[in-house]
Amino acid sequence: MFEKIVTDELKRSGLKSLLVVGKPDTPFHIQKGRLEIVNHLTSDKLQTAIRDAGVVICRSGYSSVMDLIAMGKKAIFVPTPQQPEQVFLADYLKEQVVAFSMDQKKFSVKEGMKTVDQFKGLSYYEYDNALLLKAIDSIVA
Repeated sequence: MFEKIVTDELKRSGLKSLLVVGKPDTPFHIQKGRLEIVNHLTSDKLQTAIRDAGVVICRSGYSSVMDLIAMGKKAIFVPTPQQPEQVFLADYLKEQVVAFSMDQKKFSVKEGMKTVDQFKGLSYYEYDNALLLKAIDSIVA
């Protein structure tokens, strides 16, 4: 259902867009005007596509959030209905003015793109490698 909503919204928006639907067992590549739809991308190609994107629209799962933090991207999160952890992450990041989010039922590319620049973006988070090194040392020691 989300795939159809996003496809319709992106086509209607007229924005140059790439939609990765995440179906690696069903190969396809479709061009619909300025919207390119692919079933799957390799890790390297997906990383490049995300890096090159101005804004990423995706679910607010933990790994997606962490990937976008690592890449410092602006995002519009649409939590999966009935997934409380995704709703929590999306709401928390929105409250912190880090990333915009909206309910799937109210999803609008136009509204999201109009609002996303009011948020800091996921580059807001800074890394402290000292904490990571300390944790590794405690495990190895």
